[in-house]
Amino acid sequence: MSDLDLDAYCQLMQEIKRRTSVVNLILAEPGRLMFKATAVESMCLQVRKILELIAMGSLVANEEALSTARCGLGKLWSGQQILRRVRGVNPDFYPRPIVELPGSGAIKSHWENKPDGFLTEAQFAEAYARCHAVLHAENPLGRTLDYSAYERDVPLWIASIIGLLNSHTIRLAGNPNLYLIHMQEAETEQVRGYVFEQVGSLPTD
Repeated sequence: MSDLDLDAYCQLMQEIKRRTSVVNLILAEPGRLMFKATAVESMCLQVRKILELIAMGSLVANEEALSTARCGLGKLWSGQQILRRVRGVNPDFYPRPIVELPGSGAIKSHWENKPDGFLTEAQFAEAYARCHAVLHAENPLGRTLDYSAYERDVPLWIASIIGLLNSHTIRLAGNPNLYLIHMQEAETEQVRGYVFEQVGSLPTD
């Protein structure tokens, strides 16, 4: 795996952090956008962009896979459809949140799957659909959106996204190696990534 692959993925994660900061700013000072509706719409736009970056992130180093997954993506309003589309290109596309625990001896640390407190694929699909409903209101005379519900739910989505990405592993399309990604470390707020190269072939059933 080239360092360019790692850099490209980390840049996407850095963009997610920036967009998360925008959402947090709006949550802290919703009056900046004057109206509740515009504040909610702005937050939902950022959340949707974040979700799309999560879904497409593992394809960043594979131009062919990225092109295949993005074909017709703009017409998909369902988060489940988007996840299905990307999974067809890279079955291991979704970040795997982990807990890093101290190791012993020569083993610096070991990983365990994070049991909860992160954005699941089902929650991804729900959040994406909810954001779509805000940003693409087809009938302005139809049922009024509950903007207060979005004000309650957006912080929960952001917290779950942070829980998913804070420390996670990811496999890129067409690449056998494994990334370990830290969204922040003690000495820097920059996203850091580490490559674990595959030795030998993976076992088959």
